[in-house]
Amino acid sequence: MLGRMLRFIRSILIFAVILLVFLEAASLFYLHIVNTSLPRPTYSLVNTKSAFWRNINEHFGIWREPGSTYLHRKECFVVRYHANEFGMRDVSRNLVSAQARAVVLGDSFMEGWGLELEDRLSNLLEQRMGKEFLNFGTSGGFGTIQEWLLYKHLAKRFGHEVILWAILPLNDFKDNDARHSRQYRPFLKGQYPNYTLAYSRETLPPPPEGIRYLFRSIDATLREWSGLYQVLRHTRSLFREPRWMDGIKPDDKNIVSMFHDFSDEDWLIMRYTVEQLVEEADGRSLIVFTIPCYPDFLRYERRPTPLEEKFQALSAEFNFVYVDLLAAMHKEDPSRYASPCDMHWNAYANEAAAQILLPHLEQAFAKAGSQHEK
Repeated sequence: MLGRMLRFIRSILIFAVILLVFLEAASLFYLHIVNTSLPRPTYSLVNTKSAFWRNINEHFGIWREPGSTYLHRKECFVVRYHANEFGMRDVSRNLVSAQARAVVLGDSFMEGWGLELEDRLSNLLEQRMGKEFLNFGTSGGFGTIQEWLLYKHLAKRFGHEVILWAILPLNDFKDNDARHSRQYRPFLKGQYPNYTLAYSRETLPPPPEGIRYLFRSIDATLREWSGLYQVLRHTRSLFREPRWMDGIKPDDKNIVSMFHDFSDEDWLIMRYTVEQLVEEADGRSLIVFTIPCYPDFLRYERRPTPLEEKFQALSAEFNFVYVDLLAAMHKEDPSRYASPCDMHWNAYANEAAAQILLPHLEQAFAKAGSQHEK
């Protein structure tokens, strides 16, 4: 009886192994021949503790371990990120340079989420202008409070004449409200203009350990070694619109756009961070631009939005340049600007933004050069 049961279990196991081998082979055929847009196994080792985006900076929270790498996979891209010796997703940079340079601030859009470096805005500008654009953009729910503090405590250490600051209304107002965040993040307490800086946690959190680390390791390993796992992960995306279009209908009269739907307190916090960065800039040329996303285009009525009006007034008051990309980019189908699997900019959008910003940057560098000559 025991022998028959063991033979039955062995037969089941052999069948299961054969079935898995067949499904894996079929999945690889599908990924390589039928649907080449989905990520394929790379058969590479992944260090899931390589802390590419982690709360490691006492001033602004999220940053990257210097020298770390990360293989970023989604339905529509596979990109390997590298952090330089300062934790920037950038080539190696010197603190001092004899040439005029620009510092680039922003969140994942400026970091180049899902893009190779050559397709990213800062790299396009660097190639066209022949000047260094030091990229300090980062993912991780990075708001304008963090961008101001990053400039103050890190980016300002690098010699530069121009600051290019990208603000994403879609989530920067939300990212500035970190009072109840589980991450280590700064926020502002009090009333404008008498804010005080506070943090959502008393100390920086430790690296991931225990059961969360175990599941993360299993998931990362299966992604790189199994075609079947990749197909199963992305099955839902085969039968639906891009995820970022979920619930967003062009004819909807109630589309939320943060170019319109911010509160007075939201604006005062953002205004305060801009004022603080202007002070930290010590007279350097500052260009601030706002990034539009798909719902912002659908809501746009071809006249200045409340946010544009606020920034235009603020730029006149503090003598910086403001560029509203929503007004400049609205003439095309907005779906052309987005990645297929989320609302981040694709290479085409980065190229369009570079063309719009280029004249403003040329003027800023010319102004910086004339000041040096005096």
